[in-house]
Amino acid sequence: GVVNNLNSELVRNVQVAIPPLPEQSRIVEELDLLSNIIEKKRQQLSELDNLAQSIFYDMFGDPVTNEKGWEVKKLGDVCKSDLGKTLNQSKDKGEYHHYLCAVNILWGYINLNNLKQARFENIELEKYSLQKGDLLICEGGDVGRAAIWNENKPMLYQNALHRVRFDKSILAIYALYWLQWLKNNGELDEAILNSITNIG
Repeated sequence: GVVNNLNSELVRNVQVAIPPLPEQSRIVEELDLLSNIIEKKRQQLSELDNLAQSIFYDMFGDPVTNEKGWEVKKLGDVCKSDLGKTLNQSKDKGEYHHYLCAVNILWGYINLNNLKQARFENIELEKYSLQKGDLLICEGGDVGRAAIWNENKPMLYQNALHRVRFDKSILAIYALYWLQWLKNNGELDEAILNSITNIG
């Protein structure tokens, strides 16, 4: 009764395939087995994440206190950050091109399924084009969620993303791991993201 468009009549009218009971039991057993495998994989991923955090500490110490005494710079001194294009379907002109938005960016991974298209004028193509090695950081939602563009094919991006392009003093993958460490330790909040991304 609290879910829009869902009522008891709709539930009663849902069609369900009903094989013989022994076949139902066999299907349930197989799905239970699959669910158990998925749950074990989730646990393994969690343990691997903890291992990665431990290795990070072993190699780098606590990044916040900088116990290794490494040189510290503002991120803005070693990269250039640009926000993507603000899209306006009623006013945009030019040819249609695929672009990345926040839903395509997962932690450390870019999902290229179901890409959207929008109009970009020729003058905008260079401004909003990605290069291999660019770090993309989400502005909203899961604040700071980031991944690296590692493709050689053309791709554009829109204004829910910041494109961070580093100079030769820092590796994009290192910066990505640093952001993940900050996020996992509750250090990556809106203020920090603003200091990272508003550096263009």
